[in-house]
Amino acid sequence: MCCRARTTHSEELRSSSFFGSLWHTAGLNFRVVVIGGDLIMRLCSGPGCGRAIPDGQRFCDECQKEQPAKPSRWERSKTDPIMKLFSNPRWQRFRRLVQQQYPMCNGCHSAPSAVADHRIPARLICRVAKELGLFPFDAWGGFYIRDNMQGLCHSCHNTKTKTEDGQDWTDELARVLGPYMSGTTEDECRARLVSVYGGRVA
Repeated sequence: MCCRARTTHSEELRSSSFFGSLWHTAGLNFRVVVIGGDLIMRLCSGPGCGRAIPDGQRFCDECQKEQPAKPSRWERSKTDPIMKLFSNPRWQRFRRLVQQQYPMCNGCHSAPSAVADHRIPARLICRVAKELGLFPFDAWGGFYIRDNMQGLCHSCHNTKTKTEDGQDWTDELARVLGPYMSGTTEDECRARLVSVYGGRVA
């Protein structure tokens, strides 16, 4: 939930019909907020918090301190099967092929490629491919599809990772998985994808 607000005092915010309606509808207790400048603000995602924070930030400073520490990639690789794939020899060979194909970043086209990136998030394409019954003899076949790969620099990869959640990947899934769905027309392929994917986020 976002709102545009100009510099004002908390008492003025409290008396504003727009903000009063916003806070009441959200079912949150009002907190004293002083907003400087002409900023895009949103509500903190902390339970029951309701503080105004800059858009693009998830938690206020106080709620951020209460969030559990994010496990490192190494820690996740011990229990997450997708993360384990990034350390196996097959991936290392595949990654080198991708970076040879994309020596320059496919995002900014100005920096050297540093990351072999899954255009459709790896976790999502593997799940959809499995539900469609593709690659029956390769549990992680969807992970190694060349048409779903690109080379990115670290900056472009970080930006993509932050923005890919919530996207509808139906068109990209049809493009990448369609060739593996033999015996189906384009419309039938898309209908099958929608039946198992349905626009879910990654």
